[in-house]
Amino acid sequence: MDDRVRGAGGRVSANALWPPPLPPGGTVGVIAPAGPLRSEQLARGVRALRERGYRVLLGRHLRHKNHYLSGTDAERLEDLHAMWADPRVDAVWCARGGYGTMRLLPGVDWELIRRRPLPLIGYSDITALQLAMLSRAGLVTFSGPMVASGHGFGRAGGIDSETEAGVTQWVGNGTDGELRNPGGGLVTLQPGRCAGPLVGGNLTLTAALAGTAYAPDFTGAILFIEDVSETPLRVDRYLTALKLHGILDQVAGVILGDFSDCFPPVCEEVGPPVEELVLERLGRPDVPAVSGLAYGHIGRRCTVPVGARAEMDASAGRILVRRGQPAA
Repeated sequence: MDDRVRGAGGRVSANALWPPPLPPGGTVGVIAPAGPLRSEQLARGVRALRERGYRVLLGRHLRHKNHYLSGTDAERLEDLHAMWADPRVDAVWCARGGYGTMRLLPGVDWELIRRRPLPLIGYSDITALQLAMLSRAGLVTFSGPMVASGHGFGRAGGIDSETEAGVTQWVGNGTDGELRNPGGGLVTLQPGRCAGPLVGGNLTLTAALAGTAYAPDFTGAILFIEDVSETPLRVDRYLTALKLHGILDQVAGVILGDFSDCFPPVCEEVGPPVEELVLERLGRPDVPAVSGLAYGHIGRRCTVPVGARAEMDASAGRILVRRGQPAA
C-alpha cells in the first residue's frame, strides 16, 4: 500500500472558511440562480423545510421564467444579493439547477459575499457559483440536495433520511467527521493517501469554468466530480479540457461520484467505463483515486463541503473532512 501523503498547496486550502452553521429554527432564503421551477416541487420543498422548523424566505423573482432561465440575469442576481444582504437570512438554499448560474458571475458583489459569509447549498449548475465563491471569497459551500429539485426536498416521495442527515451534518453545527456514503463503500481505483481541499462538483461546470477568472486553484486539491445524461464522448471532452488546463496534473487525489445516464447500458453510445476513462485522462498512477461516492443527480446521496480540508485514504476507502473554524 502506498502510504505517502500529499500536502495541499495554493490559496484555496489556506483561505477557505466555514460559514456560521444554520441554527435550528433559522431562516432559509430560497433562490433560483439557474433554470425555472415546477410549482409543485417548490411547494413540497418549502413545506418540508417549514416542517423541520425553519423559517423560509422566498426570492422576489423565484417564480419568474425567461425561456430556459428562472428570470432575467438581473432578476436572479438581485435575488442572490437581496438574500445575502438580509440580516434575517441564516443560509441561502438554491431551488434547482438547470442552466444559467455562470451567467451571473461577472455581476456578483464579491465584497458582499466576503463581508457576510453564509452557508450556500446546491449542486449541479450551482457548481459554477460554488467554485467562484471559493475562488473569489474563500468560502466553503455545500454541494447538497436542493429545495425544489426531483432529488431533494421537492421529491415526490420526500427526501431520503440519509441524504437529509448528510446535509445536516455539515450545514448544521458539526465537527470533523467522515464523509458519509449512503448505500455502500468506496471502490479503490488507485491506492494511497492524500490531503487537500475538496474542489469540484458537476464535471460539465467544472470544465466550463476552467481557465476563467472564477476558477479556484486546484493545486493539491482532491478533485470530486459527477455528471448526468452526458455521453462518454462528452465526458471525455470535459476531462480532456481539465487536462489541457493543467488541472489533472495539479490535483492530489480524485473522487468519482455518480454518472447517471452517461454510460451503457442507459447510454447507447459506446465508450469505456467512467473509471477507465478518468484514469486514462489523469495519466498519473501514483495519484490516489476512488469511485462509488453516492454523490450526484440521485435521490440517496451525500453532501460534499466544497473547499473544505479533507484527508483521503483511497486504499481503505475513507474520506475524513476537517471542519475549520467558522467565520465570525
